Amino acid sequence: MQRSVQRLCPAHGADLHHIHLADENRAAPSNGGRADYRAIISDLKALDFKGYLTMEIGFDHRSSDPDRFAREAFDYIKPLIGRP
Repeated sequence: MQRSVQRLCPAHGADLHHIHLADENRAAPSNGGRADYRAIISDLKALDFKGYLTMEIGFDHRSSDPDRFAREAFDYIKPLIGRP
């Protein structure tokens, strides 16, 4: 997966306006998944990406706490994109 992101970002940089961040199993962005979000964000910064990032998070059971997952993912991504 990572290689395809690194290949596609530079190839389509000017046309990228909206990106969904999602791990292979739709886990919330974090250090625990397979996606290298640090590298992805770094690639996007190198392209001077000014578009939207959304987090695509799946839930594996009804008792999941979507607000907690969203907050943890947001807290993880904020420093990567340079937001306090």
